[in-house]
Amino acid sequence: MNKFYKQKFNTREISVLVSDEEESLRKALKNRIPAIACIGEDTEYKLSFVPYAVEDEGAIDEDYLRFVYCRTNGIPLEIARTERLLIRELCADDREKTRKVFLDNGEDAFSISGEELQSYSTRVYDLYRYGYYAVCLLENPDIMIGIAGFNRQKGCIELGYIIRKEYRRQGYAFEACTELLNLYEKDPTVGEETVTIIISKDNFASLSLAKKLKDRMAGSRICPEIKVV
Repeated sequence: MNKFYKQKFNTREISVLVSDEEESLRKALKNRIPAIACIGEDTEYKLSFVPYAVEDEGAIDEDYLRFVYCRTNGIPLEIARTERLLIRELCADDREKTRKVFLDNGEDAFSISGEELQSYSTRVYDLYRYGYYAVCLLENPDIMIGIAGFNRQKGCIELGYIIRKEYRRQGYAFEACTELLNLYEKDPTVGEETVTIIISKDNFASLSLAKKLKDRMAGSRICPEIKVV
């Protein structure tokens, strides 16, 4: 069985191959064609080289097609939109933007390659279902104003954020973190670990923001704890 699923993505039509034939799937992967293996008891091992697979073709929906297409083509997935922000995955093209965010916050030694940023999608996003994300202006998504998201620490999930100086004191960090906490709470695939915000005792602005987030999420299962160090 070879079937191409088609759907609209942004302004263009995309297609993803769904197949249970080894030769077709190997050819698709070689040519960087988005593909999903449809596996059964007799083909599970034989088709294990395919990164994306389903046992039931009926499990394939628009979100999964978009996910496979984006992963195959190195396109960052959009995580959320708020009133003023677009939150998306980091990608290889963000190297310079990411460097500027950290340099703007005094992290002179920060350095990361485009390859490392690209591999973050499989090492972190796909493994844990969360990570750090690019925070961009909705009206101009090319402008990355910061980074926010989750990082696994021993015994907890840390919520972290960093905003460029010129965009601080405008509510962007609160807007981004509130949206991410709401998404985290709704995701049934994430665990029950405590969400923690770790703050330096001298960082009064971040401490104030953390308290606002804690008040906003009061009563929810992921109401963050605040740890001052």
